[in-house]
Formats: sequence, structure tokens, C-alpha cells
Amino acid sequence: MKKSMVVSGMNFGTEFISNLYKAVIKRGGTEEQMFDAMKTNSGLTETVADLIVGIKKLALKYLALVQRGISIATEMFPKRSFFSDGPKLYFWNNFKNWVLSEIPEIIPAYTGTLSKYTLTKGMDDAEIQGELGNQKAFTVPEFAAIIKDLIGKQPKGEKNGILLNNGYANIFYVKLANKTVVAVNVRWLGGDREWHFRANALDRVRWDDGDCVFSGS
Repeated sequence: MKKSMVVSGMNFGTEFISNLYKAVIKRGGTEEQMFDAMKTNSGLTETVADLIVGIKKLALKYLALVQRGISIATEMFPKRSFFSDGPKLYFWNNFKNWVLSEIPEIIPAYTGTLSKYTLTKGMDDAEIQGELGNQKAFTVPEFAAIIKDLIGKQPKGEKNGILLNNGYANIFYVKLANKTVVAVNVRWLGGDREWHFRANALDRVRWDDGDCVFSGS
């Protein structure tokens, strides 16, 4: 293996290997595991290349990638301006107790991108998170900003938007202040003409074929 490679005049091979080594150790791996993988796993280079260029869908089994790079951008805003005085929203008890209670009175500005996946069969949270690679959950302020941006574009359940408006779940994994991760689902109920918010402990619900899940890109 060459110690370095040159792309666009930049020598990055040694730095890449060093960063990869640090990432392996951070996750509880060992130096031996890393070098064994580099010597024996003929697919390692292709896997890393796929991750770099974003071909994550090749590793998915029951999640179907719908859209990558969904841009979210909000300015700082008061909690009340959206969660009390904004679109028509309904909060179930677990969401009120676990999530709504932790949303700060002033929500910081947020800029980021999301990926959206559709479930092609019934799945529980462990299965979903396994396919997503156990990605980092959103913080409560991040979730608040993201859902404001998304619902703000579909306040009355409009068809043209990112969120499902057919009664199926829009799922977000959110980390609470005590480090517990919960599954928040947001649904448009056409009969009530409002967005419903629920929160569940992980694996308390088996999600349906047709529900969708969002993760950071």
C-alpha cells in the first residue's frame, strides 16, 4: 500500500490513514483489527469510496433512499412563535413530557441537511438504526428547528413538501437531556386538519411499510 496519494495536488494518504486509525480506536477497535481489515478485506476500499461519494443506498436492505441533501435553514426564533402560535399542532402526552418540555424558549438558528428514507416493510427502531449506521440523533433544539422549517412549508398538510401528508409517520430520532434517545413521529391527520406529535421509547412501536425516517446527511 502506498503511504500517500496525490489528488488535485494534495497529499492526503497519510492523514487519511491516521484519521481512520483514530476513528477505529475511538469506537473501541484495535490496531490489529484495522491492519487485518486493510490486508484481508478486498472490499474495504470500495466501501470507503462508496461512503465518500454518498452511495449509502447500496448498503440498505429495507430502507429506500428517497432524497438526500434536504436543506434546512432557520433563524433563531421563540418557541411560542411556532409551537403555540404557529400552524395547528397536537401534542400527545409523551411528546409533551419528554420533548416539548425540553425545547428552549429561544431556539438557536440551525443550518443542516437531511436524508429521507421510506420503509419498504415493517421495521422496529433497532432495525432502522442498524441500516442507518446508528447515526447521531438530533438534539431537542435541532429537532425543533428542523420541524419548524419542514412544517412551515406544509402548514396545512399541503401535498408539495418533504413530510408525508397521508397519515403515515415521519420519524425522527431525538436525544433528550438525560441522553435517552426517543423516536418522535409527526403525522398529518387530514380529518383533524392538524399535525400530530408523538414520542415513543425505542422499539415500543413497529413502524409500517410506507412510513419514512429522517437522518442527518
